[in-house]
Amino acid sequence: MWKTISNLLFHIDKNGFTYLNTFRKRANASSSTAYSGRIQIITFEDSGNDKIMACEPTAALEFPMRIVVWEEEGDIYIAYINPAFYKRRHHVRGCDEVINDLNKRMIRVVNDAIKKQQ
Repeated sequence: MWKTISNLLFHIDKNGFTYLNTFRKRANASSSTAYSGRIQIITFEDSGNDKIMACEPTAALEFPMRIVVWEEEGDIYIAYINPAFYKRRHHVRGCDEVINDLNKRMIRVVNDAIKKQQ
């Protein structure tokens, strides 16, 4: 999992985002069917976030942006909220270009980080 996190941090920087922090959490399942293990949360931001918040202030609830990484049965999983979701969730009017750019760069961060694993 550490190699994946390292790759994500490298590509967050490479794609113009500003890294903020990495938090480690532990999920302790109370049943055998739920997940138990480490969860890493990487937080970062972008100058485009200010533009989105100017279009719709409630979008500030989505920032800083986050990528979640966890390992389950030897497989590494990565999750994040697609910036296009901000538009629907917060009824953002305008800012389409900024949101599309964020979306493309987030996809690039994750894809490039995964490619380095192979």
